Amino acid sequence: MRRDRPHRRAAGPGPFSLADPERIRALLTEAGCTDIKIEPLHERLRLGADVPDVLTCFRDHPAASSSITAMDDATLGKVGGELAEAKSEIPPALGMIYP
Repeated sequence: MRRDRPHRRAAGPGPFSLADPERIRALLTEAGCTDIKIEPLHERLRLGADVPDVLTCFRDHPAASSSITAMDDATLGKVGGELAEAKSEIPPALGMIYP
């Protein structure tokens, strides 16, 4: 599974549009905020109950659906295998959670 981070847009809509701390600081300063403190937040993400559930989640997600639906069966099987391998380190009751 690729561990690269998606390309972050410096401006505009999207999940990473506020990923740059300096951009956040500038926006808040322009809005009149002072004493701005920005700290990283690292949370785990629950994507589903099992591998098929995760693949369905990605298939239904606007940002990922075209990638998942374009995969052939062999590639999709490989992705599912890598998800299952990553899952093996997580207690079953928590579902599919990734760092």
